[in-house]
Amino acid sequence: MARIAEDSDFDALKRLVDDHDGWTLELAKSDTQVYTRPVPGCNFNMVKIHTEFGDVTADTLFDVLHDPDYRKVWDSHMLASHEIGVLNVNNDVGYYANVGPAAAAAGKLSPEQQQQERPEQQQ
Repeated sequence: MARIAEDSDFDALKRLVDDHDGWTLELAKSDTQVYTRPVPGCNFNMVKIHTEFGDVTADTLFDVLHDPDYRKVWDSHMLASHEIGVLNVNNDVGYYANVGPAAAAAGKLSPEQQQQERPEQQQ
C-alpha cells in the first residue's frame, strides 16, 4: 500500500545512494554504474544509476527530469503524462505512459520513434 512520504523516508532514500550492500552491479562504464536490488514481497527490482554530468548542475538536472512539458522534448518513449493530484508539497500522484519493448517489437511506434530506435538507419 502506498503512503505519503515523510522526512525519514527521504533520509532513507539519500542513504541508498552510497550504500551498496545488497545491490548487484549490472553495468559499469566510465562514468555510469547501474545497480539493481530485489524488493521483498515484490516482483520488481529497485534500480539505481550513478552517473556524473560535469557540465550540468544538480538543480538543472532536477528541473529537466521533473518538468512535465519539457519531458515531451527529451523523452522519446513517453506517450502521455499528467498530474493526478497533489497530496502535499513533497508528494503528488501522477500518470506516465511509455512505449515499452513489446510495443516497439510489435511495430507500434510512431515513425519518429522508430527512427530514434534505429539511428543507424538514418540517412
